[in-house]
Amino acid sequence: MSGKGAETMKKLFRVLGLSLLMVFLCCPSSVLATDVVWQLQWQDDGTLREEVQIQGGDVTDPDSTWKSSHQGDSLLLQRETAGWSSYQKLPDRLPLRVREINFVFGQITYLSIDPPPSEGLWAQLKGLSGFRLTIGAPGYFKISETNKWEEIQYSWDCPDTTTWLPTGSLARIVTVDGFLSAVAIVLLAMLIIGIKFLNRLKRADEIIAEEFALTPPEESPPDQAETQ
Repeated sequence: MSGKGAETMKKLFRVLGLSLLMVFLCCPSSVLATDVVWQLQWQDDGTLREEVQIQGGDVTDPDSTWKSSHQGDSLLLQRETAGWSSYQKLPDRLPLRVREINFVFGQITYLSIDPPPSEGLWAQLKGLSGFRLTIGAPGYFKISETNKWEEIQYSWDCPDTTTWLPTGSLARIVTVDGFLSAVAIVLLAMLIIGIKFLNRLKRADEIIAEEFALTPPEESPPDQAETQ
């Protein structure tokens, strides 16, 4: 091979190496080698839309609440649940414990991790490597006291489901009722405008009273004829 051809091959190998490096940098190993991707989306109407993609695993007899299909060598499970209270009653679900505190204009939802079940879908995922959980919500996430509030969704990556996370707090989610908040803002704005209007009206009355106040009439001197 001539010197020019060898130089060309070196350039090609250099470009190929840089391309592979960019692929690994842009795609973390947790994504490239993830056999289980579990997504839970909390909708605006309160329903929960769930999707589990399992690659290479041998999952048998999934619960009847799941709608199953295949995409290549991956098993895709999908379902919708009415809300968190209904979700807690499902046999095949994430090992989560949910506590909701409702307020006038929204609520705070606490997600904690329960001990994993010994049977069902979760138990069949033990032998798979790579687990990614993504939870989306119409609100803001607080993972720990040191983390900032995250909007819309948050993801966790673990080597497998057995080493997912220790039992304890997972996240806090703050959601706000948009309609009630809008009504409250409108009422507050009307109240502020009303107070300012009354203050200005009172001030105008004071100015008018000062400008057009009637001075008491001067007393006329007594009639000289009457005094004589």
